[in-house]
Amino acid sequence: MSKNDKPRLSKLYYVYGLYEEGSEDPFYIGKGNSRRPKAHIYEAKRGHKCPKCAKIRKIWASGKKVECWALVQTEDQAFAYAEEIRIIAEYGTSNLTNLTVGGEGRMDTPELIAERAYQAMLMHERIKIADIRRKTGSTRKLV
Repeated sequence: MSKNDKPRLSKLYYVYGLYEEGSEDPFYIGKGNSRRPKAHIYEAKRGHKCPKCAKIRKIWASGKKVECWALVQTEDQAFAYAEEIRIIAEYGTSNLTNLTVGGEGRMDTPELIAERAYQAMLMHERIKIADIRRKTGSTRKLV
């Protein structure tokens, strides 16, 4: 069997939360593939200056660990972006270290934020999350 004959694994996208060990509330919500959550750890180790990395270093300084949990898993990147926006809106940016409201990661005006949140809500209503989530238990730990 040649390399081209092998079935291709579909690419999965995750919406994930970064949590302080023992906490039930995330301090950051992100979207990516299986490698993306680890990038935050490397950024923090390298001294990256952003609220998320500062929070990670503060957690480490307290002797705790940073945990990453998958909240949504899907093959549909647009749905993953919509879910990221919805979950960030659910927690509120004032309770997270996210610099944007999610989606493609650009800084937004209040009008764009409202429109993107509305579009995410509409998509969420049209698609049943249970049909595309694959879970082990209630969430899946990524890191």
